[in-house]
Amino acid sequence: MDQAEFRARWDYAKELNIRFLGPAPSSQWPDAHRRLFEDIQKLGNQKYSSFNETVSVDSIDKPWRRQTKQRAARLVQQSQISREDRKNEAGWRFSIEPEVLHRFTVEVTCSRCRSRLWKSEIEAAVQSSQPFAQSLEARRRRREPCRCADQWSYNSGYENGVNMLFSDRAQAAIKHDPPLPIEGRKRGQVSEEPDRIYGLRDTGSLKKVLDSINKHTAGVANVKTVRDTIEVSPFYDEGEQLLFPFLIMEAKSGKHGDMAAVEMQTAFCIRRLLKLQLELRNAGEYAGGMFEPLVWFLSWSGERWNVAGCFVKDACGSIEWVTVNLWSGDLTGEDGALQLLLIIDYIFDWARDVYRLSLLTQLSSLSTECIPDSDPDILSTIERGSTVLTSLPNDPLDFPSQTVPLFMALYITEHDVDPFRLSFTSEESYRETKIEMSSLLEDSWRCVPDTLYGIEEAWTRTSRSAASSYAPDRSPFFFVRFTFRMFVASDWQPVRQLVCLAISSRAVAQLWGNDRLIVFNRAHLYTSREMERLLNFLKSPSTLDTLAAAISMQCLTNTSRKRAGPIAPSLFGFKRDDSISILKLVSSVLESHTIGRRLSPDSYLRYSHMQCKQSLYTEGPKVWPHLEQLSLHSNGTVLVDCEEKMSGIPRRCLYIVEGSYEAADVVHLVDRMSYEGAYYSAIPLCPSHDPTEYLAYINRPIDHSRYWRTEKNGESFHSWISALQELISTASILHGSSSFPILLLSSDEEPSDDDNNESTQITVAWKEDS
Repeated sequence: MDQAEFRARWDYAKELNIRFLGPAPSSQWPDAHRRLFEDIQKLGNQKYSSFNETVSVDSIDKPWRRQTKQRAARLVQQSQISREDRKNEAGWRFSIEPEVLHRFTVEVTCSRCRSRLWKSEIEAAVQSSQPFAQSLEARRRRREPCRCADQWSYNSGYENGVNMLFSDRAQAAIKHDPPLPIEGRKRGQVSEEPDRIYGLRDTGSLKKVLDSINKHTAGVANVKTVRDTIEVSPFYDEGEQLLFPFLIMEAKSGKHGDMAAVEMQTAFCIRRLLKLQLELRNAGEYAGGMFEPLVWFLSWSGERWNVAGCFVKDACGSIEWVTVNLWSGDLTGEDGALQLLLIIDYIFDWARDVYRLSLLTQLSSLSTECIPDSDPDILSTIERGSTVLTSLPNDPLDFPSQTVPLFMALYITEHDVDPFRLSFTSEESYRETKIEMSSLLEDSWRCVPDTLYGIEEAWTRTSRSAASSYAPDRSPFFFVRFTFRMFVASDWQPVRQLVCLAISSRAVAQLWGNDRLIVFNRAHLYTSREMERLLNFLKSPSTLDTLAAAISMQCLTNTSRKRAGPIAPSLFGFKRDDSISILKLVSSVLESHTIGRRLSPDSYLRYSHMQCKQSLYTEGPKVWPHLEQLSLHSNGTVLVDCEEKMSGIPRRCLYIVEGSYEAADVVHLVDRMSYEGAYYSAIPLCPSHDPTEYLAYINRPIDHSRYWRTEKNGESFHSWISALQELISTASILHGSSSFPILLLSSDEEPSDDDNNESTQITVAWKEDS
């Protein structure tokens, strides 16, 4: 921007009452945004060194903190490289923006449990006068961090789906009508192209309210929608509109940075965005301060970043468009990088929880319809107390399978011995773990590397490189121990877990010497074909057998010692195990390598899962021949109660194993189970549970002697039934908040290339609000 154009812009901005106050004192902040601005400055004072995650507290309550520090460290490194390379503006933007703006691109809510994958360090302030203020605060109190297995696994990362609320435009033309009378380089400028702008997507509840009839035109001949009567986007005609933008960015490289020029380049676009919101405020019926325009302005030159708040000030009948600086920082320093990420988290939280709901409230005041503030197709707007039922009330239920194979493993190669040792907090704990591993491997099998690395792929379809992070292991085989365990997860899904401890022959020699290697070498060598047959056998139980095994927490381990037993000789090698020694060892190592939900990327750790279908009926040898079958009710259902009251976990579950039912039949099924049929008890386990706490429940027998009508109070079903009745009557998308879920194991047969006798497991769950 040359001097003439800068001067022309300055003069015209002054004429329009556009004011940049810099780091103005709080006395010049508007009351409507005072708490927001204060929170931004609090986050802008955070220190990297004191922003710690302790294993005892924050890894449970704030598991995302470690991830935030890692992102800050990465942002520092990227900024330092960009500065040293003297990158131009495009280079800086390409390197820095994706990390800074990451939160706007991913879901905040786990797709499975609907708990939070992360929360802002300070939750965005909301005015008590807002109609949704109390309900928002109540929802926030119920929000819990996600503890699903797939969120702290090796593969999870922090890429958790696509955010469906927000979108952006990069260098898209914002129209000015009338054109800007800027002299110098351009005359009559009709549009400008800021570097990036964020706004709301034209979907869900916003789309519904904008496409509804404006009530001020409902009684006239020329009926118009809300969208027809107000301006919702500053851009020229486009595909899906970007609604009511709230964040604008302008950047310069470190070589040509001039923050005054950046402000003048963005001044009229900021006014344009504020004016959109101001016109909505004036058009709506909540014009008394409940919706106050606010736009966030991010400007930066190289590593120097500024965050500003832009608002409207009514000064004696004259409108002023005011921008105040709230934070400035250097991204080549750890403090600055962390502070910026925390501020962006806060702005995201505000946009999602406060700004979006304020818009909906204001727009709804113009509409003839009642519009919900949650979007059923956007997970993060639906709280954990809600459940989406995607079939119509009169349609047969048809959902994807939910059975969960889980894989945990410790694979130690010759290259992993030293990193594994250094991962322990003390030499004593390392020696104790070595002794335990040595004892377990005395009863191991031998596998060649290709066979070993194919196990995880066969169990969860997760394929990894057989090579470590260094050179490939040169060992001819691995020594392997397995634990195969069944249990019910905290969302009542049956889980079949395979736990593996595997150490290569060269690693054994390094850890214990050649004498122990000679002892271990006596183990039987299992071929790939034998291993494939074994895994297929473990995956073969029917739906009902799987459920029985999960309820009774069946646990098997492999052994190299010949014994008489119920497992067929052709598949000889597993025994019941009440000690869970292998599971305990592998779990403890994985836990020590996990902070929050993230598992350390060390090459010797393995964690993966998937969802799969099961056969309704099976033939041949049974994995648990000693286990009695569950007693099905005549309607094909099994009722399971939670043996202990556990916080945040639904109290009971109805499994439908046989029969085809419509959604409307659910109430009748639950009602019948309240006075008919046997029920069973289970202990639902959270992903991060300590297996040693549940030793008393391992391999326990099935109890068929209990009936709800004699052992329990039928009135405890009333709230469940009432909630279901309300849900079924509400149309195709249903929301509920009962504390009792229904897990349906449908017997509808589906032919496939592999098996024409499969069942589809489906879930319709109503969980406690939290």
